[in-house]
Amino acid sequence: MEGLGIIIGLILLVSIAAITMRIAEEKGRSSTLWFILGIVFGFLALIVISVLPHA
Repeated sequence: MEGLGIIIGLILLVSIAAITMRIAEEKGRSSTLWFILGIVFGFLALIVISVLPHA
């Protein structure tokens, strides 16, 4: 059952990173950079990109 938890965690992490990347694209920011930040920092990167103004 531990393996299932890891898989669910990875899916959640990649989903957060993808949402972060999409918001970054809409705001005219580097989508690749923000995808990586989303992987590394998770919800924190999502919150930061959400409050940043359009570039």
